[in-house]
Amino acid sequence: MISRDPFDSMPSSPGNSPQNLGNALLQIARGRRGRTLIVSAVFAVVLLGLLLQSSSESLSYKSITNYHLSSWRTKDPDAPEETKEESPLLTPSNITLEIESGNITNVPSHLKKGTPNFHLLMPATHENQDFCNTVLSAMLLNYPPPTILNFESKFDTIVDIEMAKLQAIHNYLQDRKHVKENDIVLIVDGYDVWFQLPSDVMIKQYQNIIIDASERLRERYGLTRPSSTGEPVRPLYNQTVVWGAEKVCSPEQQGEPACASVPESILPRTIYGKETDQSANFTRAKYLNAGTVIGPAGDLRAIFKAAIVKAHDPTNLSERTAQSLLSAVFGEQEFAREAVREKTLSAGSAWRNWLANKLGRPNANAERLSVNMTLVPGHNYEFSMGLDYTHSLFQPLTTTAPSELALLPHDNS
Repeated sequence: MISRDPFDSMPSSPGNSPQNLGNALLQIARGRRGRTLIVSAVFAVVLLGLLLQSSSESLSYKSITNYHLSSWRTKDPDAPEETKEESPLLTPSNITLEIESGNITNVPSHLKKGTPNFHLLMPATHENQDFCNTVLSAMLLNYPPPTILNFESKFDTIVDIEMAKLQAIHNYLQDRKHVKENDIVLIVDGYDVWFQLPSDVMIKQYQNIIIDASERLRERYGLTRPSSTGEPVRPLYNQTVVWGAEKVCSPEQQGEPACASVPESILPRTIYGKETDQSANFTRAKYLNAGTVIGPAGDLRAIFKAAIVKAHDPTNLSERTAQSLLSAVFGEQEFAREAVREKTLSAGSAWRNWLANKLGRPNANAERLSVNMTLVPGHNYEFSMGLDYTHSLFQPLTTTAPSELALLPHDNS
């Protein structure tokens, strides 16, 4: 079959009517050459439009950058004097300068932040893959930039590393200019922690834990007595600091408050069935894990100061490690709470405890007070700290029961 060229049928007379002209254009569009011509014309028009738009945007961008970027460019020291003038946008106000210099101690109310800040501290002396895993997982889950403590510092012994860790954390919390009393501080070991919860979920879980814990403390220890000065009645103890909980206590601290005086776990006694508390893997976690903690800066500062003081106490029997010292501070707090409770028990409660001892029944309260410890009058043992018994915040990966932890593969669905 032979294809006919539409140009052969085009009328050549300039006097053709509009109808004939339209028919001719239609004939052109039906042919191969005509379609090619039309497509080429359309493409040329579109390309011309894009070029004109690009030119317009270039001119607009140039005018914008000339207006905004001049004040942000690095100043040339050899430039004429008139170009060295500071932009008003970059010049600190007088109030800002006085605050930074310390001339103003009370920040104006309109400049104060309404909510506490969130700090993330990571003690780590060097970098490795585990350190990178910790930092990366925190970054991906929207935690604040971590402050790495003692990074690239050299120490001779494990004790030196542990004491430097305690001191560095305390020094950071002592910086009242950048760390406020009610700021929330999360402290984790820099090498063996993987973040799983987003930061906002972590804060919410923390708030739920301290609300539940404070209610349990109120039920067990009661309220303060009415004061003659008119101070309102409040719970005798509350909780603001949450440590990780683990299942095993250090062998060196067996028989000491760090192991013997801690409360029972709030988990059910049958959480692992009949094997609950019969072996390490099936034990309900109730001992402090010093590698993870969250709480207000002011309360944490007092805790780490107490640990440092204990480390230098010649009568201290604990090892000079963060784990041993902080566990001892927690155990002594719990011993002191139980001692106060024993003194305030009603006659009926005291009689029931006495009868249980005579009948040989286990008395957890008596066991918690059986350690060789004497409370020193005037010494502070209360630090408002407790443990994350349900692992809502901190989940250890060691000493776990079979199927207690499960890997969840993600398929991006």
